[in-house]
Amino acid sequence: MTPRMTLLAACALTLALQYFLWSHVSDDAYISFRYVSRLLDGQGLTFNDGERVEGFSHPLWIFLVAGGTWLTGLAIPDVARGLGLACSLLTMACLFACRRPQLATAAVALLLVFPGFHVYATSGLETPLLMLLLTVGTVASLGHREPTTLASLSFGFAAITRPEGILYGLFWLGRRARPFRQLAILLSPFVAYEAFRVLYFETWLPNTFRAKLPGTWGTFFGLEYLGQAVTAVGWPILLTPFLRYRGDLEDFRRVSRAAIGPLLAGVLFVLYAWGDWMPFSRFLAPLWPSLTLLVASWLGALRRGRSLLTMLVAASTLGTYAPELLRYSRNDGLTSMLMRADDTLAVGDWLAKSVKSGSTVRTARLGGLSYAAPALTFWDDNGLTDRAQAVWISRGRVGGLASSPVGKREPDVVAALLVPAKWSYTEDEDQLEWLRSRYTLVARFRQGNFGAVHIWMAKTPHSQGFVSRPSGTAAP
Repeated sequence: MTPRMTLLAACALTLALQYFLWSHVSDDAYISFRYVSRLLDGQGLTFNDGERVEGFSHPLWIFLVAGGTWLTGLAIPDVARGLGLACSLLTMACLFACRRPQLATAAVALLLVFPGFHVYATSGLETPLLMLLLTVGTVASLGHREPTTLASLSFGFAAITRPEGILYGLFWLGRRARPFRQLAILLSPFVAYEAFRVLYFETWLPNTFRAKLPGTWGTFFGLEYLGQAVTAVGWPILLTPFLRYRGDLEDFRRVSRAAIGPLLAGVLFVLYAWGDWMPFSRFLAPLWPSLTLLVASWLGALRRGRSLLTMLVAASTLGTYAPELLRYSRNDGLTSMLMRADDTLAVGDWLAKSVKSGSTVRTARLGGLSYAAPALTFWDDNGLTDRAQAVWISRGRVGGLASSPVGKREPDVVAALLVPAKWSYTEDEDQLEWLRSRYTLVARFRQGNFGAVHIWMAKTPHSQGFVSRPSGTAAP
């Protein structure tokens, strides 16, 4: 099969799998979508009226989705999904630009069996864009001892696609010869946006930096997170010392020089962040094409057994992520619940119809609720879009829930998350007593097969907006 036919087959498989995944938009993505919506409506990069808080960590993705929506007139989620899918398809095409058909075919095959490639393609998150940028940077560096302008630009734009994006470029640049011009190209997008951030948001760091503390959702130093990825692609490599090499490791050396820096940066970031709650190695997913290219180049140097070991790596990847894939398909568990915003959109639609404009809503599940109810003000328990709450979180939640800035406020509505976990709102007796004394439970909405959102309305409205009394409760 020719490289073109192989690429077309890979694209066809990717598109076919989106039949099952197209509607699975992450709840977190809708936080960005609300920013995009308000930006297009002339309200600036804001989440609530009168508040300039950078509650996102991917400005380039925000601007691309906003630009795509403005140009096409399509719904924001559809534009984000379309852009994500286009980035994913272009990533596979980019792998074939390495001009080694066998190497590219093996890398694409290993990429296709990685569930994260397909799930994040249309999740609405910035992951596919970062994946494309890092892959372009890696492939554009193959065979070049000095940095190329295309690679520098790609890694430079990665710096404003994710908070840790600048690390990938700096580690890639490393000790290459005469890097000063390329370093300037690499840093230009980051410096330009940083200047905008200081002028517009009046801060050096995004609000998410304070709200998302290392270890908040992950495991000890991210070792379990990294172990899963190593198990997926690593253990068959242990068999290679028992096989013969052709002695030609030139492809592996070329790929190593281009990819090892960004891969190391990704590992260090996971160690710093202690991993992540999202499934399918989200923080490592953007580096997966470069990783598969590296693995394929190593296996390609074998005299025999290349095809067998490639199939073993593919089977290992599927086997490692199979439990997560099964839970995800059943919409069971916390990660699956948070990865889909269908249920929160239903809550937001109900709030938009039942609550007067200008009312305030406190919640810990922000995305779909806020996007579907644009006329309401949302106070975020997790601090992503609330500066005071983020500062309190960054200081270690001193004083407990009673000292929470959001907790001290008197919202018109509390959208409380009920889950079978110790941090469920029902596990805090003081919180329950506070709710029962001031609010009335009026509706319940299931969230996947794991939890529910309970809607508590104030017995006496507190803000300038006011709550309309619904005639009945929502479906349980």
